Amino acid sequence: MEVDTLQQLLADLGFPVVMVGACGVFIWKMYQAQLLDKDKLYEQLMLFRETNTNLAETITQLTTNTLENQEVNLKAIKDELSQIKEKMDSDIE
Repeated sequence: MEVDTLQQLLADLGFPVVMVGACGVFIWKMYQAQLLDKDKLYEQLMLFRETNTNLAETITQLTTNTLENQEVNLKAIKDELSQIKEKMDSDIE
């Protein structure tokens, strides 16, 4: 806005009216900026939510696979210990 236009508005309407109008324009622009930010935040939130869901599923799968592998390994160790015990028992007799 040019200085001459501003001086003419002040002369015609008065300082308080011009300031109210300027504050209104400022508030409107801030509101529009916040709406854009809010939309961007919602988009990011949805992406993070999807990522968290995928991570939770991956962790669940890894945990399940690890527990199953540990059970298989423990069974193999138990079988080997049983064989060693049987061999030791037969050697003692």
